[in-house]
Amino acid sequence: MVYEERIFLIDATGNIGNPLVYKLLANPKVALTFYTRSPAKIHELYGGQPNGKMEIVQGDYSDLKPFENSIAGHSRMFFVIHLLDFETIAKQVVFISGIVASTPWRAAIASSVGRKVEESILTIPDRKGFVALRPTYL
Repeated sequence: MVYEERIFLIDATGNIGNPLVYKLLANPKVALTFYTRSPAKIHELYGGQPNGKMEIVQGDYSDLKPFENSIAGHSRMFFVIHLLDFETIAKQVVFISGIVASTPWRAAIASSVGRKVEESILTIPDRKGFVALRPTYL
């Protein structure tokens, strides 16, 4: 099947990413690529998808070669707070954070990390779009 959009997901197995993945998997126009340390966890959570609907790339942040080899061709990327070299990431970024990112930047460690991540995203050359989502409760 040909999908209209391919979305790259990093850390899509937790409380924030999990509901998003189920919604994306329900969309017949979208295919997903998971970047994960544990392919078995992805299969356990989301297995049984049609051929081509899901791709799994095993990797972590200590070696970005698997990421570099797999990011091309994606129209969007979703990730939870991680400090990455954002210049190597897709041109349109949707950043899934949390409510703490909207608190004063010294209120908690997560708010200062969130601020640093958002500032890094804003410096991506030729970035076409940036959306910061800050969900609270599901």
